[in-house]
Amino acid sequence: MYLIKSKTILTPQNGLNVYHGITDPLLVNHMPPSVRREEEQHPGDIGMKKDAPELLHMSIRKRGGRGMIQAGNYADPYNSLEAVYKLMRRCLAVISASDYGIAITTRRELILRDLDILSEIATRTRCVVEIPFPSPIESTLRRMEGIPERADGEFYVEARKNMIRSLRKWDIPVIMDIGPILPEINDRPDEILSLLDFAAESGVKHILTGGLRTRLTQLEKKEFYTRLKERFPEQYYHFLDTFGMAGELIPRRADELAHMISDYTAAFSLETDETKIREFKRKYENQTEGEQLSFDFSLS
Repeated sequence: MYLIKSKTILTPQNGLNVYHGITDPLLVNHMPPSVRREEEQHPGDIGMKKDAPELLHMSIRKRGGRGMIQAGNYADPYNSLEAVYKLMRRCLAVISASDYGIAITTRRELILRDLDILSEIATRTRCVVEIPFPSPIESTLRRMEGIPERADGEFYVEARKNMIRSLRKWDIPVIMDIGPILPEINDRPDEILSLLDFAAESGVKHILTGGLRTRLTQLEKKEFYTRLKERFPEQYYHFLDTFGMAGELIPRRADELAHMISDYTAAFSLETDETKIREFKRKYENQTEGEQLSFDFSLS
């Protein structure tokens, strides 16, 4: 862990980055150059802004107006450091007291610790949680996300399902991201249907698929094929024979999959249009006009 000194905490688009670094060694890792440069300087480490709640309070006061804050676009805000320092929890307290909304992207069940504040935000304004869930098969999910085998027997598919069920129980909207859908990795129709079934049963109304097409930069391509060989050795050489070192990955029978997903989502009124889903994440609503605001940075 390393500390980051900064005078700001929000991007111009209201992005909130409490932690910096690559918190998940994903098979496909779309990261901006700035994050990758930071990873080169601090390999395998996570940086944090320890005064993030205070910086957020000051930023909100200077900006005026209200809107949706976006957290987790680059580093998972519920990584291992958050369990100790609770910076994201304290930032949520500021967001709630300021009548802002929050959209969070995370893979980690630790978010359920903060259901009390998240539900409060959902009642006052809006709270949306985006959860990546690319496979219902434990071994595939672990290898796609670089999760090591654990002796404690923890099951990550069940943890992901529990996150979604728990958030929906509190009427917090969930966006399920089942992408990237990669050829020979997680593109079997029965796997995708299993995820769609779970979404429909759990009350999830928004599904991201990545458009059934994954584009890789030169750097991402090198990283992808290295990790593919390490994690999916049984598919690696067949993958090379079929696709070469392609920088654009399209699932097998992509047209059939597209029709299958379209028919299913239409039948259950699920939204898959990426533009509409991004708009849904950024849409701000306020139900608390006229109430007095207060702040508590010590919330634990």
